[in-house]
Amino acid sequence: MKISEKVGSKKLVEICNHCGKSVSFGSGLFVNRIPDFNDIYTRIANNLEYPEGDFVCIICDTIHDEIVDI
Repeated sequence: MKISEKVGSKKLVEICNHCGKSVSFGSGLFVNRIPDFNDIYTRIANNLEYPEGDFVCIICDTIHDEIVDI
């Protein structure tokens, strides 16, 4: 798990909170990552598999969009 960015005093965990894939620079998923502004307690309540992750990767976001459209 790579922690490299800082916002205020909180370090961002650069993994997808749905699948756990890295979304850090050089991962191939950096450009299209979506920030998740929910706190970790909300992510746990939403049953996310990797609630410590601060982003959603484009793959998981696309899968979610396809499920919602059905």
